[in-house]
Amino acid sequence: MPLLPPSHPSKTDCSIFVYLSGPMPQKGHSLRIFIFKSDVNSDLRAFSDDQGGHKLPAQFRPWHAIGVIRSDSMPPHNLNRKVIEASITSDGFQLWRMKKATG
Repeated sequence: MPLLPPSHPSKTDCSIFVYLSGPMPQKGHSLRIFIFKSDVNSDLRAFSDDQGGHKLPAQFRPWHAIGVIRSDSMPPHNLNRKVIEASITSDGFQLWRMKKATG
């Protein structure tokens, strides 16, 4: 399943909130990562290995799946896959935010 592009990729930038506390995933082992968007905060996105989004923070529900990153593909916006996978391994998810570009 291909990664779905943001609705206005030329007018967005992204920043990332990193939740790291556990070990890095083993070399050679990559997760299939699902991408979600929060209805509560339209700029908030999340990565998770849980297709249903059940591991995502309740305070930002409902979450809607907007894409998937195959185990052999790179995440959007040049985000670091190892960091994303480490966060998913330790916490079940990683949050990141889309910011509108100024100017």
